[in-house]
Amino acid sequence: MSSTKGGLEVVFHEDLIRSGYQTLKINSHKGAVLISKDPFYNRHVPMRFVCGKAPHLSILSIVNGNRPASDTSEHHIPQITESSEQYNWHVVEVAVETTDPYMQGCGVTYASDELFKPETPQLYDGDGQPQFGCKIDLQAAKEAAFYCPAPYVLDPPKCFRQVSVDGITKKITAVSKSLVTSESNHFAILRFERWRVGSGETLRHTPPLQCRCVTTKGIVLSTIQIENYYAK
Repeated sequence: MSSTKGGLEVVFHEDLIRSGYQTLKINSHKGAVLISKDPFYNRHVPMRFVCGKAPHLSILSIVNGNRPASDTSEHHIPQITESSEQYNWHVVEVAVETTDPYMQGCGVTYASDELFKPETPQLYDGDGQPQFGCKIDLQAAKEAAFYCPAPYVLDPPKCFRQVSVDGITKKITAVSKSLVTSESNHFAILRFERWRVGSGETLRHTPPLQCRCVTTKGIVLSTIQIENYYAK
């Protein structure tokens, strides 16, 4: 499971009232992005914790076997045994709800966040220099996500319902019938559905469909480009 920095915390605290006890707290912060990388648990991720009382040495039995206590000719490790009947052990399961899907994509994130699939292709400029962003082959990935957290803004404002094509903002429905848009809690999402390909639409490698995440002053922080899509 991955999250934005500090998004999910598991913390142990010593109980100040009951000596020897600990309190387990799981904190999910408002606005955090929570991603499951497990395909079987993509909406809720089970987390299991074993709770019980740790034994003290004073109540353990130390067994030396048949070796006399005075025999020190070689190092001997005593066996320490205990009776499990003295303790109550409990397994606590917590289902952590995810906020967004795990797919290829990019956006404004910390390098350690790992919110998107690692096979997401890097974006490069015309000189072959890496840029902040990604370039998604929609035929290979089938879907893509873009993350632009506040206070930054999307350009076009309704990415992916609107995309920039050669510098011109167009509605995605005017580009292709096979491109379906949606939003999760934090991501703008674009999916390709082959059965929706319209009459006269052909596979296009260029121009890329583009969205950007920019500051209020227009500074570009991240860019996503979509290639290999169907259009007239």
